[in-house]
Amino acid sequence: MKKRLPSPEHADTLSLNALRGLVTGLLERSQQAEARLAKLEADNIQLREENAALRLENTRLKLENQLLRDEIARLKNLPPRPPFRASGMERATEASPANHVAGRKKPRGPKLDVDRVSRQEILCASMLSIRHKAIGRPSNNRISDGVRDYAVTLVRERYADFGPTLAAEKLSERDGLRVSRETLRGWMTGAGLWLSRKQRRTFHQPRLRREAYGELVQIDGSEHRWFEDRGDPCSLLVFVDDATGKLMQLRFVRSESAFSYFEALALYLRDHGAPVAFYSDKHSVFRVAKKDAKGGQGMTQFGRALCELNIEILCANSSQAKGRVERMNRTLQDRLVKELRLADICDMEAGNAFLPDFIEHYNAR
Repeated sequence: MKKRLPSPEHADTLSLNALRGLVTGLLERSQQAEARLAKLEADNIQLREENAALRLENTRLKLENQLLRDEIARLKNLPPRPPFRASGMERATEASPANHVAGRKKPRGPKLDVDRVSRQEILCASMLSIRHKAIGRPSNNRISDGVRDYAVTLVRERYADFGPTLAAEKLSERDGLRVSRETLRGWMTGAGLWLSRKQRRTFHQPRLRREAYGELVQIDGSEHRWFEDRGDPCSLLVFVDDATGKLMQLRFVRSESAFSYFEALALYLRDHGAPVAFYSDKHSVFRVAKKDAKGGQGMTQFGRALCELNIEILCANSSQAKGRVERMNRTLQDRLVKELRLADICDMEAGNAFLPDFIEHYNAR
């Protein structure tokens, strides 16, 4: 707490000791003010020095930026940059022309320095001094052209219709060639093996996922030539968990029917137990198509079986509503078909035996 001094206005009424205390206090405050002033001056000098250093650094960065722009323009074969326009200060400090008006008084001082270095000369000298020796040379970490040609040849011969992600996985698993998917994407694009698709589709508001695993399972059937020309076309029953997006069950069947769904449901209940609800389309297996049906209490055989198991069945009004299983069908029509081809599987029995390992491997990704 500061010591309160007596007021100087009443100095005539103060005692000698009070006057001494007043003078001593004023001297102390004067010394403190001088000390603070000296500290502020020192701080001001330090800030000026830091400001000068920052100005110098800013000038150096501007010079490097100009050099990099010139180098980029040279590498891109751009037209030459427009001639440099001197600023007002530079024009003011330029040497007077040889044919100056006679009788005009010449300026005095540093402005007469006709041998000063121009900005273009500084840029040229700096470019030569800081130019990296590795400019124009291939990177030390670059993959050799032989490895690139070998990878492209393997993709063209074995994985011509594979995407870059799946092709990179198969090159690593089957051929022992580890290449990142983006590197392989660039190689495949350069070789004409991959073309990016423009997504021109209508976006729908996504439905929020359920909160718990097993609360809702989306089911659907996908008819496709799963074995390509090696076997007959068939349908694949797909069960996808809504909360996690994991594959729960796959089953090859001749067609979508109540009996085929009963078989797939029995396998699902054996492996995972009963979910809270199934989410499907309005196929006749799940929903009575006739509005004036006389029997069945408005439920199909499959619906009554789920009711006995205390499992709810929900029917979507559009394919976008059950978009997770629809996207899974599209993914399986790409990945699973190629996996079956690599495993040389050509019938439903061998395919159903292959599916559990595929589900485990897919969900572990």
